Amino acid sequence: MVVDAPRGITEARVTNIVRMVVIWIVSLAVVAAVLGLFYRAYFTGPTDEAMDYGQIAYNLSKGRGFVTSNIVPLGLYFWKDVREAYDLEHGPAYPMYLALLLYRGTQDSTLALGSMIWFVLSLILVYFVGSRLFSRRVGYWAAALLLFAEGALAWIAISGMPAAMAGFLLLSACYLLYRPSREELDPQSGQVVEVWEERTTRRSFWAGVLAGASYLTQLSLWLLLIPATIYLMITNPERRRKHVMLFLLGFVLISLPYWIRNARLFGNPFFNLRVYEVAMATRPYPGYSLYRRYEEGKRPPGVITLFMENTQQVLGKWSRNLRNGIGALLTFPHPVIPALAFAGLFIPMRRRALALWRNMVWWTAILVLVGCSFGVPGANALALYCFAIPFSVLAVGTLEDLVQALFEDAQRVWRWGITGVLLIVLAPLALTLVFREAKETREELMAFNVISQRLERVLVEFKQRNPGGNLPTPVVGISDVPWRAAWYTHHVWVWLPETPMVQVPMEIGEGQNKFTVNQPLPNMAAVKDLIQRVQPVFAIITPAVGGAPDGERLQGWASHYNQASQFIFQSYFIRDQKQAQQLAQAWKSRRRAPYDPVAGGVYPMPQATAGRVVQNLEPPRWILFILAP
Repeated sequence: MVVDAPRGITEARVTNIVRMVVIWIVSLAVVAAVLGLFYRAYFTGPTDEAMDYGQIAYNLSKGRGFVTSNIVPLGLYFWKDVREAYDLEHGPAYPMYLALLLYRGTQDSTLALGSMIWFVLSLILVYFVGSRLFSRRVGYWAAALLLFAEGALAWIAISGMPAAMAGFLLLSACYLLYRPSREELDPQSGQVVEVWEERTTRRSFWAGVLAGASYLTQLSLWLLLIPATIYLMITNPERRRKHVMLFLLGFVLISLPYWIRNARLFGNPFFNLRVYEVAMATRPYPGYSLYRRYEEGKRPPGVITLFMENTQQVLGKWSRNLRNGIGALLTFPHPVIPALAFAGLFIPMRRRALALWRNMVWWTAILVLVGCSFGVPGANALALYCFAIPFSVLAVGTLEDLVQALFEDAQRVWRWGITGVLLIVLAPLALTLVFREAKETREELMAFNVISQRLERVLVEFKQRNPGGNLPTPVVGISDVPWRAAWYTHHVWVWLPETPMVQVPMEIGEGQNKFTVNQPLPNMAAVKDLIQRVQPVFAIITPAVGGAPDGERLQGWASHYNQASQFIFQSYFIRDQKQAQQLAQAWKSRRRAPYDPVAGGVYPMPQATAGRVVQNLEPPRWILFILAP
């Protein structure tokens, strides 16, 4: 018997290990299946925000540094050369991570893969944190809820945005801040009391490091410092100062290189161009118009000045954004998850340690919501996506505490309760997958692929015709969708500045098939200062005329433009009528489309030739212009 006892223990341990390995393999297989199915069903291309991160990551992968190819006119005061425009808007952590994936090539699927990796790591972390703070079943079901929430899959898993990475680092930092406690029986009073467990100061330091990493991923998460510092002061009264100092030290050490870089380049370690969004989306500065403002040699107005001059407008926008942000906070990624997490605020938890930790997470979310509501509409919702990861832990933990507090047969009620919650979360995903329509093709992605290929051919032709010519690369262009142009072409693109619109008549076809379309286009005469400042070579404009062309029409336009050799913009640089005649003669001598600027307009239009007549085609929405023949 003495000999068999260790063998029995060993067999039980081996059985338990095998069971856990099987559970992990099956769980990871389910995760891979869900992500793969959702990706194939719904991924039609990265979001605009993901493209912006992607083009910065591409520059990093090519050794250009932490620079952006998406140039806003407002920032031209701070950049000497637009080809070396150091990024002023994003944290560096996520682009540095993406650069590792983009080193061997850029594809839309690579951006989705970047966020999927962090989403899978977040699922594992949710299981781990839920198991440590509550119980193993809480961790398992919290990860399941996050996996099957359609909003999390769409906006965190495959979006290509940094929400998954930010949420992972946020939950990691919050977990290291947590000081555990246990329940013991007081021999004197005979009651169960909560006893704080020992927590080393090293955990506070590493929590600060992870908090700094989350800040470098999503800059608004610096607000975690406020509730985290208060939490450390409350839960560590015996060594309060040391814990707080080490936490702040860890945060500062990892953030210091980024602050030094900002101080050297812009004179302010905390400078960020997005602070100007305080005044945007208001009556004086509708939409993103402030980003499009440019005055040669004039520094942009200070944020405090903008706020004081437009206080009523800014506060009105803030209140509207706050209301919309509260709705986003309480419904993402599925209304059940934030509802359960929010209900926990009104339910006394079994241990005060968990209640304080929950309050820290919620106060961080509230501060981010309040702060980001000063930005443009929708900015606060994007900033709150990362909180879906810690909220999934709080939601299932709250459900477990609620069941144990209210019901005698807690085990049975728990099984029914968690099954019902999972089915409610899973239902929208299942219905959309079963009854989904055919995946729509994003025409702009097809268009930019065509444009990108054409642009590269033009550059090759230019170098062949001018062997001794000097064309700095990447080339500079202007566009009203510069983030997309930068991602797909890998060149530098400047936002079209705020300009008046003009109606330009465009004639298409010949004879009976000839018709004219008036399309509103920006008046390029109003952007003379910007053109002289950045010296663009190309332009990509998206006139909003009609619907997006289908693939056949798009290819027809691309074929026509290959023969016509694109629109010509050099007329913007002529000084007199003599140069205009020389330009027209030079254009005709190349035997391309006739040069005939539209009277009263600003865009020279291609005319249909005898060799190829364009019939019944809508004007394309994504057009490549060449500024020099």
